[in-house]
Amino acid sequence: PIFTPYHHSLLKKYLTPEIWAKLSRLTTSYGTTIEDIIRAGLALPIGANPPRRVGVLVGDAECYTVFRDLLDPIISEYHGVNNYEEWMDPELPMERYFSEKGADTSSVSATGNASKSSASSITPLNNDDDDDAYGVIKSSGADDDSDEDDSSFLLDEEDDMFVEYVALPSTSTTPPASPSPPNNPQSATRGRVETIASKRKANLRRHSTIINNPRLVTNREADPGGKYIVSTRIRLARSLDGVKFPSTMSRGDRRRVQRLVGECTRQFQSPNLAHGTYLPVLAMSNDQNLDLIERHILFDNPNEWTIASGMGRDWPDGRALYANVGDLKTQTPDFMIWVNEEDHLRIMCLRNGGDIQGVFTTLLNGVRELERELRKRGWHFAYDSRLGYLTSCPTNVGTTMRASVHVRLTKLGRLPGFFELVQRLKLEARGKYGETDRHYTGVFDISNAERLGKSEVHLINVMVEGVAKLIELERRLEAGEMVNIDEIARA
Repeated sequence: PIFTPYHHSLLKKYLTPEIWAKLSRLTTSYGTTIEDIIRAGLALPIGANPPRRVGVLVGDAECYTVFRDLLDPIISEYHGVNNYEEWMDPELPMERYFSEKGADTSSVSATGNASKSSASSITPLNNDDDDDAYGVIKSSGADDDSDEDDSSFLLDEEDDMFVEYVALPSTSTTPPASPSPPNNPQSATRGRVETIASKRKANLRRHSTIINNPRLVTNREADPGGKYIVSTRIRLARSLDGVKFPSTMSRGDRRRVQRLVGECTRQFQSPNLAHGTYLPVLAMSNDQNLDLIERHILFDNPNEWTIASGMGRDWPDGRALYANVGDLKTQTPDFMIWVNEEDHLRIMCLRNGGDIQGVFTTLLNGVRELERELRKRGWHFAYDSRLGYLTSCPTNVGTTMRASVHVRLTKLGRLPGFFELVQRLKLEARGKYGETDRHYTGVFDISNAERLGKSEVHLINVMVEGVAKLIELERRLEAGEMVNIDEIARA
């Protein structure tokens, strides 16, 4: 490949002649080649840079294994991960389902899930009675009150006995038999959540995920008076295992995914989701399409990046929207699923105001219901025990979660050092209208900067605390106080 002086991306940095020679003859079992991965990063017109300056889009889940020599350095630099063995979620209350020694990591599938043959070397840390005593909740799975067999809905890593346990203080007054929870006050998180253990594995470091326990989220309100936060939006991306990703998938695969998600949404049972609308983009009128885009209910039509990458191929065939309202013209949904945009699924919750915890809870309930319906039909999310949930763009792997608020920081946003402070809080700031916005309105889109190596719960807690700090500084400025933001950012 030939890079020009106009190319600015991590692809250009890491696709050396040596890496190209090593990977150029490789292909995944789906037929994806290195040419497919780098196409968009090379094909953009002069002066146009790829989103987030990465320059690659993977064509299927196996790419993260087959083309690891290119993708791992890109992932490491973008996510700020220097050593996968050192990943640690500092606020994740969990007790590993691993013994300290002897975990067999020799057999790993193409998507990164450890083989079930390793189960013989794993020693459970708790029995079921102990789990009940400490209020232990699995990291994913069906609703506790479901009539279905929960084992049918466990995540892949749970099927492989790679189960992470989350410990909550038990409401029971009966003391547990054994073992007793460790007494380590410094490991406790805020509120009612207590970290009881975090055992590291000798050989394998896994991405942490908790997506069904909103009770672990901090109780703190970032904006108690409701004066500063305009709206809250949290989204997750998911890919289906066994299908090419949108940049390489065929028209038939797009239609198959569209039909599958439509079948699943028609079976939703929860009151908030049961009476929604599933609408293929191909069935929309032009006016309806533009109206939904303008109201941020639907994704944009193709641009130069999506066309160059292949994500815009066959547009709008095979794309669809689910919204949890019966009438999209007169009602505004707060839960939506985008089908076959950048990823197979973009799942999101959007509400006015600053109820971050409420938005997170609604989103996770919807994800669980969708996952349950998919598993009934034999489908699973693409997941890698090292990288977490797999997506088209390596910038989203891990939790795939972007939790953001539009928040008024009119005075604070003008001070030198504002963006450095936001970065130090493990957040990122954009203009109100997205990552390309250059107009100052005093309203910022503040979101979690991290995706990989931390759990969803941890990232929500970091965002809540960080946004609360920013609002506190804005209040001080409004009261006439002098705030040296440079000193705060470097503290």
